[in-house]
Amino acid sequence: MRVRYSHRTDELDLSGTPAELHHLATLIRAGSGTCPLDTTTDPSPYDASLSSITITHTTTGKASITVSQDSTTLQIHGALPALDILASNVEAPAEPGPLPYHVHIEPLPGDHFLSEDSQPLVVSTP
Repeated sequence: MRVRYSHRTDELDLSGTPAELHHLATLIRAGSGTCPLDTTTDPSPYDASLSSITITHTTTGKASITVSQDSTTLQIHGALPALDILASNVEAPAEPGPLPYHVHIEPLPGDHFLSEDSQPLVVSTP
Protein backbone atom coordinates (compact mmCIF):
# COMPACT_ATOMS: atom_id res chain seq x y z
CA MET A 1 0.00 0.00 0.00
CA ARG A 2 1.21 3.49 -0.71
CA VAL A 3 0.14 7.06 -0.05
CA ARG A 4 1.34 9.83 -2.33
CA TYR A 5 1.16 13.46 -1.27
CA SER A 6 1.16 16.74 -3.17
CA HIS A 7 2.62 19.65 -1.18
CA ARG A 8 1.25 22.11 -3.74
CA THR A 9 -2.39 20.99 -3.69
CA ASP A 10 -2.52 19.20 -0.30
CA GLU A 11 -4.05 16.17 -2.06
CA LEU A 12 -3.47 12.57 -1.06
CA ASP A 13 -3.67 9.37 -3.12
CA LEU A 14 -3.94 6.03 -1.30
CA SER A 15 -3.57 2.88 -3.37
CA GLY A 16 -3.66 -0.66 -2.04
CA THR A 17 -4.69 -4.20 -2.81
CA PRO A 18 -8.15 -5.28 -1.65
CA ALA A 19 -6.56 -7.13 1.29
CA GLU A 20 -4.56 -4.03 2.28
CA LEU A 21 -7.62 -1.77 2.11
CA HIS A 22 -9.65 -4.22 4.21
CA HIS A 23 -6.83 -4.36 6.78
CA LEU A 24 -6.64 -0.55 6.92
CA ALA A 25 -10.43 -0.35 7.34
CA THR A 26 -10.18 -2.80 10.26
CA LEU A 27 -7.60 -0.57 11.97
CA ILE A 28 -9.73 2.53 11.34
CA ARG A 29 -12.82 0.85 12.82
CA ALA A 30 -10.78 -0.17 15.88
CA GLY A 31 -9.63 3.44 16.26
CA SER A 32 -6.04 2.41 16.78
CA GLY A 33 -3.06 1.23 14.82
CA THR A 34 -0.11 1.96 12.61
CA CYS A 35 0.34 0.80 9.05
CA PRO A 36 3.72 0.97 7.25
CA LEU A 37 3.63 2.13 3.63
CA ASP A 38 5.65 1.38 0.51
CA THR A 39 8.01 4.28 -0.24
CA THR A 40 10.04 2.55 -2.96
CA THR A 41 7.97 3.64 -5.97
CA ASP A 42 8.15 6.98 -7.74
CA PRO A 43 5.41 9.24 -6.34
CA SER A 44 4.97 11.17 -9.62
CA PRO A 45 2.92 13.19 -10.40
CA TYR A 46 2.76 13.78 -6.63
CA ASP A 47 5.69 15.20 -4.64
CA ALA A 48 6.31 12.58 -1.97
CA SER A 49 5.46 9.11 -0.66
CA LEU A 50 4.41 8.92 2.98
CA SER A 51 5.99 6.24 5.16
CA SER A 52 3.11 5.29 7.50
CA ILE A 53 -0.50 5.73 8.55
CA THR A 54 -1.44 6.21 12.20
CA ILE A 55 -4.97 5.89 13.52
CA THR A 56 -6.20 7.17 16.89
CA HIS A 57 -9.69 7.59 18.29
CA THR A 58 -11.11 10.46 20.26
CA THR A 59 -14.16 10.47 22.49
CA THR A 60 -16.04 12.92 20.28
CA GLY A 61 -15.67 14.55 16.91
CA LYS A 62 -15.69 13.91 13.22
CA ALA A 63 -13.05 11.90 11.41
CA SER A 64 -9.98 13.88 10.35
CA ILE A 65 -7.41 13.02 7.68
CA THR A 66 -4.20 15.06 7.80
CA VAL A 67 -0.50 14.79 7.00
CA SER A 68 2.02 15.17 9.83
CA GLN A 69 4.07 18.38 9.99
CA ASP A 70 7.17 16.53 8.76
CA SER A 71 5.16 15.18 5.76
CA THR A 72 5.90 11.53 6.53
CA THR A 73 2.70 10.21 8.13
CA LEU A 74 -0.97 10.14 7.23
CA GLN A 75 -2.84 10.80 10.46
CA ILE A 76 -6.42 9.61 10.91
CA HIS A 77 -8.37 10.37 14.07
CA GLY A 78 -11.92 10.88 15.28
CA ALA A 79 -14.74 9.36 17.29
CA LEU A 80 -15.50 5.71 16.55
CA PRO A 81 -18.87 6.32 14.80
CA ALA A 82 -17.19 8.72 12.35
CA LEU A 83 -14.23 6.37 11.89
CA ASP A 84 -16.64 3.55 11.06
CA ILE A 85 -18.11 5.58 8.18
CA LEU A 86 -14.60 6.49 7.00
CA ALA A 87 -13.57 2.81 7.10
CA SER A 88 -16.52 1.90 4.87
CA ASN A 89 -15.39 4.50 2.34
CA VAL A 90 -11.76 3.32 2.46
CA GLU A 91 -12.64 -0.30 1.73
CA ALA A 92 -15.28 0.42 -0.93
CA PRO A 93 -12.79 0.19 -3.86
CA ALA A 94 -11.74 -3.27 -2.60
CA GLU A 95 -15.16 -4.74 -3.29
CA PRO A 96 -15.38 -6.84 -6.46
CA GLY A 97 -17.20 -5.32 -9.39
CA PRO A 98 -17.28 -5.29 -13.17
CA LEU A 99 -14.87 -2.33 -13.33
CA PRO A 100 -12.26 -0.96 -10.95
CA TYR A 101 -13.17 2.35 -9.38
CA HIS A 102 -11.91 4.86 -6.85
CA VAL A 103 -13.43 6.92 -4.04
CA HIS A 104 -12.90 10.62 -3.27
CA ILE A 105 -13.02 11.41 0.43
CA GLU A 106 -13.15 15.18 0.66
CA PRO A 107 -14.35 17.59 3.31
CA LEU A 108 -17.57 19.41 2.47
CA PRO A 109 -19.30 22.10 4.53
CA GLY A 110 -21.70 20.48 6.96
CA ASP A 111 -20.41 16.95 6.37
CA HIS A 112 -21.80 14.61 9.03
CA PHE A 113 -18.66 12.46 9.50
CA LEU A 114 -15.59 14.20 8.02
CA SER A 115 -13.96 17.25 9.57
CA GLU A 116 -13.61 20.33 7.37
CA ASP A 117 -9.86 20.47 8.19
CA SER A 118 -9.32 17.10 6.48
CA GLN A 119 -7.14 16.88 3.40
CA PRO A 120 -8.66 15.45 0.18
CA LEU A 121 -7.96 11.72 -0.23
CA VAL A 122 -8.49 9.46 -3.24
CA VAL A 123 -8.60 5.71 -2.48
CA SER A 124 -8.12 3.08 -5.18
CA THR A 125 -6.79 -0.37 -5.96
CA PRO A 126 -3.84 -0.69 -8.37
